[in-house]
Amino acid sequence: PVTALIITINVAFCLVEILGFMYALGIAIDSVSVINIVLAVGLSIDYSAHVGHCFMVKGGSDKNKRALEALADIGAAVLNGALTTFLAVV
Repeated sequence: PVTALIITINVAFCLVEILGFMYALGIAIDSVSVINIVLAVGLSIDYSAHVGHCFMVKGGSDKNKRALEALADIGAAVLNGALTTFLAVV
């Protein structure tokens, strides 16, 4: 519920930021820019959804402790995913 809303807002802001920078730099929307937009939005959904889900699964009432445990559990996997995606693109 609240986590899903935060993730949705995160993805929306990511999209607004990318499109805003594209407009400010005068980049036209073509096939290459659309592929980059889809990749960026997909990655932001993937990473934030994994961390958000792990946070929600953790038990307890202390949100800071749950956040630390979630990052300790899934942070390395998300980071490895980001690095391998970066290496695949480069």
